[in-house]
Amino acid sequence: IGLSVGLVEQLPGLKDLITRLKAQAINPQTLVILGGPAVNSDPDLLQNSGADGVSSHAPQAVELANRLLSID
Repeated sequence: IGLSVGLVEQLPGLKDLITRLKAQAINPQTLVILGGPAVNSDPDLLQNSGADGVSSHAPQAVELANRLLSID
């Protein structure tokens, strides 16, 4: 699941949202990658949000998703 975080005001609700998304996902190995302009405002976002990855640029997000899924 890719989530775009456009506003810093969205950051506090991410952990709860990601927890709910993963809990309700059909695939128990569902991954969440965060992107968007606001991800650069919190250097601890990856550790604090429950996301599996964070990327500030779309091409990097694709590379990150491929690495997380071990796709060559």
